[in-house]
Amino acid sequence: MGPGSYSKLACSHDGGVTRIVMDDGKVNAVSLDLIAELHAAFDGAREREDIVLLQGRAGMFSAGFDLKYLGSSAEAAVELVAAGARLAGRIMRHPEPVIAGCTGHAYPMGAFILMSADFTVGVAGDFRLGMNEVAIGLTVPGFALELARYRLSPPWFRRGVSAGRLFSPQEALAAGLLDEIVDAPDLPAALTARAAEYAAVDRAAFRGTKQKMHSEFLRRYDAVIAAELAG
Repeated sequence: MGPGSYSKLACSHDGGVTRIVMDDGKVNAVSLDLIAELHAAFDGAREREDIVLLQGRAGMFSAGFDLKYLGSSAEAAVELVAAGARLAGRIMRHPEPVIAGCTGHAYPMGAFILMSADFTVGVAGDFRLGMNEVAIGLTVPGFALELARYRLSPPWFRRGVSAGRLFSPQEALAAGLLDEIVDAPDLPAALTARAAEYAAVDRAAFRGTKQKMHSEFLRRYDAVIAAELAG
């Protein structure tokens, strides 16, 4: 699957950078199809040893899992959540830098994708980001708890997880969900600038350091996914 053959992504690569824009024309619901296309795009980026810039459509990074499919059966729910969990781990395992551009709202699985990136730039505005499962009557999956505990500062982790509170971009910055906030028109330039910064470091050193940074967490993360599937 090459650039231009995706239905839910726009994917291009140039100068050692792969740019992936999620855009299903709606809310960028994380479906099995979107997950498959993201894996394919990351496969290509890995083969080229590219830095990845991953963003959503204007105003919407992702509203989370495809709720229609999620509610179709218990089996479908397990399948989709497990696929989403593995996608987040895959993004974290990408050996080259992954920079996420949060273009707007980012609800549960959208927030988990942001947490999997090496650096996240968000846009200012009346947007909400985070994990609202508890607020809408759902138990937070174990993989999501592990990821949020790893990425968010403790006070914000408690507020965001146990109360299902969604954050403004400024709160998300304080929580550790975002690393930087810019005005929406400045997002492309900010992503390009961060990619240039990562491109300037020794890439072999980056790969080795990233692997060591996340190896212990990813072992625990994989074990949690396996245990939940077995249960």
